[in-house]
Formats: sequence, C-alpha cells, structure tokens
Amino acid sequence: MSLPTRNILMIAFHYPPLQEGSGIYRTTGFEKHLPNHGWTPHILTAHPRVHKNYVKPLTKPAPHVHYTLALDTAKHLAWRGKYLKLFALPDRWASWWFSAIPQGLYLIKKIKPQVIWSSYPIATSHLIALTLHKLTGIPWIADFRDPMTDDTHPYDPLTRCSFRWIEHKTFKTSQACVFTTEGTFKLYQQRYPHICQKNWQVIENGYEESHFPAQTDTWFEKSIPSEPPIVLLHSGHVYPIERNPNVFLQTLAQLKASHRINKNQIKIIFRGIDPQHYLNEYIKKLNLGDIVELKPSISHEDAIHEILNAHGLIILQANNCNHQIPAKAYEYLRANKPILALTDHQGDTANLLRPFDHCYIADLTSGNEIEEQLTQLIGDIQSQTFHQTDLAPITQLSRQYRTEALASLLGRLTQTS
Repeated sequence: MSLPTRNILMIAFHYPPLQEGSGIYRTTGFEKHLPNHGWTPHILTAHPRVHKNYVKPLTKPAPHVHYTLALDTAKHLAWRGKYLKLFALPDRWASWWFSAIPQGLYLIKKIKPQVIWSSYPIATSHLIALTLHKLTGIPWIADFRDPMTDDTHPYDPLTRCSFRWIEHKTFKTSQACVFTTEGTFKLYQQRYPHICQKNWQVIENGYEESHFPAQTDTWFEKSIPSEPPIVLLHSGHVYPIERNPNVFLQTLAQLKASHRINKNQIKIIFRGIDPQHYLNEYIKKLNLGDIVELKPSISHEDAIHEILNAHGLIILQANNCNHQIPAKAYEYLRANKPILALTDHQGDTANLLRPFDHCYIADLTSGNEIEEQLTQLIGDIQSQTFHQTDLAPITQLSRQYRTEALASLLGRLTQTS
C-alpha cells in the first residue's frame, strides 16, 4: 500500500548543477529517499549562475526544483575587487533572500507544504526559512551541517554578529533543529539551555549507497598491493588552518631522510588541489616531490572510484573543527579501506572512527604520533594483518537510513502542528 504524500519545502543553497563541496549530497540524499516515507520534496535554491565555473545545464530543471536569482557580492557587486560590507551580510549571497521570499510564498500557496526545511551553510538559507515561517506559520526544521558561530568564527566581527543574530532567531523560532554531529548538538545544548530541545536531533551526514558498486569485497582486496608503491589518498580540499598537512609532510620528509620510506614504497596523493597550490612549493622544499603528488579536482563519481582503488585513505581535521566530521569520512568508511585519521583525539571525527579496527588515529599536530600510526599502517598493509570491517554498522550511516530519522521527525512535527 502506497503512503499518503505530503509536501516539504527544502531551502538549500548548495544544489546541482553545483559540483563543488559535499553539502549538495545531504540535500539530494534526503530528496531522493524522502518519497519512500511519504514525503514529496520541493527544492528552493539559488540559480546556478551564482556559482563559479557555472556551465549552463543541457536539460531543464525538474518540476520540483525552483531556482531564483542570487548574486555573489564579491563577484557581481564589486568594483575593482571591493564591495560594501553591508551587501555581504550575513554572507555574500544575501541578495538571494529578495528573490527567494516571493518565490517561496508562491510555492507555499501552490503546494501547501506541511514543513519547511533549510540547510546551513549558507546563513541566508536560514534567513529565508525564518521569514517564510514567520509569514505562514508552517513548521520549520533548521539543519546545521556545521556550527554557525563560535568565539572566533566567522572571523569578521560584524559577520559573526549577524550570524549570531540569525542563529539565536533560528533556535528561538524553529520547531526542530538537526545537527550532523554529537559535538554540535552538545554545543548548542549548552549555549541555549532555556530553549525547548524536545525536537533537537542528530542526523549524521552519512554517505549515498548508490554511489558505490554493488560488489564491495573485491575493493577491499585492493588495499593489498600486488606490487609497490602503497598509494595513500587524501580526497578533497586542504586548508591552512582547518586541514593543515604541514606536520604530516614534515614527518614524511624525516622518514624519507632517514631512509625509512622512499618513492618505491609509498605514494601520497592529494586529490582536489591545483598543482600550483602553495603546498607544491613546500613539498619541493621538503624534497618530497617524488613521494607526494597534488592532483586537480575530478567529478564525485571519479573521486569515489579513486577512493576504492587506493590502498589507504587520509583524513585531516584540526581541533578547531572538533564539532565537525568531514563528509568524506563516511565515504571512506563505506569504502572499507585502512584510514589514517590525523585529527584531535577528543573530536567528533576521532569518535566516529575509533570503533573501527582499520582506522589509525594520530594528532594532526604531533609528528611522533603521525610517524607511529603511519608506520603501523604501512606495515599492516604490507603484511596483510589488518581486518576487513563488518559493513553492518557502516550501513546504518547511509543516507537511506538517515532519511528514516528525518522522516520520523517530520512525522512528529506534523502530528503536533
């Protein structure tokens, strides 16, 4: 028997044809799986022209996807590289609000959604949802892929003030809040103890099962190299603060200088970094050019294929991101490959990976720990002494299962609204 269909208006800045960043897959995952639970998603998003490297789609958008005008202040409203800060509050895409509100009201009148859902980042998404909720009274779920603010983020004080205002209004006004990690959940529990938290819930980022081949056993066998070198892959961007690989690279240089590793034994690939990136000069300075290679971004499909063909995988996550988990961590787990996680031991990333035997965790800032865990990982791969993890607990992290949790929350809200 088919489920009765109810409508949900989903407001998300990151959405196809945009290909950069992992945020689009959380939205599209819910979009894909919610109909199995009796919900029809309708997407309200910014026109893709606002994104860099925009390429006009070859096909028309689906009927349930609605693009509205948005401008990037730094690109479209700047003069000689400068722009008024007021035009970039709360973020550079604040202009999206002006087109999204009338379009949102039109959609609400047309489809009569039972719930509004919005995704941060971008902050303007929550501002749009806040306005539509105030104007219509429709229950609102605010989704936080990351914490909005802390003592130093956003770095600009005026931007941080505007974010904190939206954050406070969101928690005070929305009917439910969803977080991707336990750390973010606890952070906001402590920050807003006076606000009812009955409908606050953790729904992890997870991974999309359909992005992986049906047969997975053969992929794990590729962690056993038939011939050297061992290939360790970091898939995705690095950042000077949040994902700084300098100590890792320094450790590699020391191991190479002491003849404990060489180009015939190990190859490190950073995928998603332009070869002209500043790291390239640092790699040359450390004499690691024959071991470490920077490669440009590829499609998500190709990135998954590369993950599945690597012998091991690398995660970088600094302690200022302890309340966040890189989305690729879930894809790494699903690939069932040895993982070298360079992150803070107290952070949510370490807490996610610690239960799995094939994860090697070292502090991102500790050369000694990195050396110990990297050496052990290489030795285990060479001697084939690691164990394939049971996929059952990993499967629970798929977006198919995570959507069940969202559908359950939607059901509770519509029963009480």
